[in-house]
Amino acid sequence: MKKKVGIMTFHRAINYGAVLQAYALNRKINELGFDCTTIDYACEAVDIQYRYRGRRTCTSWKNFVAHNLTCLLHWKKKARMESFRKKIPQSPKCDQQTIAEVAAEYDILVTGSDQVFNPECHRDDPAYYLNFAKEQKKVAYAASLGSVASFMNSRLNTTALLSDFTKLSFREADATEHISNQLARKCQTLVDPIWLLSKDEWCEVTGKKKLNQFIFVYNLMDYSYMRAFVKKLRQLTGYQVIAASRTIMGDAMYAECARNVSNCSPEDFLAFIRDAQYVVTDSFHGASFSILMQRPFFAALNPASQNTNSRISNVLKTAGLESRSITRESVPHMDCDIDWNRVEQNMSSQIQESIRFLMEVDKCEV
Repeated sequence: MKKKVGIMTFHRAINYGAVLQAYALNRKINELGFDCTTIDYACEAVDIQYRYRGRRTCTSWKNFVAHNLTCLLHWKKKARMESFRKKIPQSPKCDQQTIAEVAAEYDILVTGSDQVFNPECHRDDPAYYLNFAKEQKKVAYAASLGSVASFMNSRLNTTALLSDFTKLSFREADATEHISNQLARKCQTLVDPIWLLSKDEWCEVTGKKKLNQFIFVYNLMDYSYMRAFVKKLRQLTGYQVIAASRTIMGDAMYAECARNVSNCSPEDFLAFIRDAQYVVTDSFHGASFSILMQRPFFAALNPASQNTNSRISNVLKTAGLESRSITRESVPHMDCDIDWNRVEQNMSSQIQESIRFLMEVDKCEV
């Protein structure tokens, strides 16, 4: 009889990377011979990010207007995300009061990937540490802390919560080192779930329409220096710019130089990356999918002293593509070719190690 696996992740987030990594992890675990579903956990701290807000819950009038306009103008995006999530086998919907009952049917519980251990994402919700588990084996797959600094600010007793995990792995090397030292046990650094599927497998779920000669921008943080880089790249190439932004502010900032596709479906998001002549992004998953789809790309790093650059830097280092990063002070040569055969070789061993880890989620290694 197949072992039953339940996944805790951010599958309900209105975010391309979140839903696509959730799809990939679920699909791969099922392909490996387990009976896997994603636990449809409604985390209030996650869900509230995509609801309309009253003035008193916002830090300023500007924040109030920007947030609610984003919700209003991106409602199609939310509907398309919900439609895509139907591709993911899910449990009945649950919350903090009912999750233990829903989870009781599983033999193994997996938390990951994405930023499941980042307290800023779920406001210290212990469910992402599988605190509701009874007798089940607990596994962390390529979990991210956001940053070690943010993780250390958690109000939870993370040492106690992680100490009884059967297997622990993280997406960033600095997270692996930190938790290994914290728990005095060996942890692994593994790839984000999107790497568990091949380019051809992703193309199976990718939108069919193709466009010619364009630059695709996936913008989360509205960096002015990234926008200036996009304008320069457009001027040098003559290509049109197509941009997807996280907020209405991002839409407005790129309005003068780009066609807005911020409401596109996850399938079309993948198609824009697959077909672009160049991708410019400040997103970890934007950069990762560009590498996976073998598209020339540039990854913008956060200039703030407190940042989460390690997730992008880690995948660039593994792929041997550190030169594709851009900062406020440093811009790479725009005409440098990428040796994709070398990139595949660089990524291969960690991908295979990650698949082996999942094949053995039912093995005890505490």
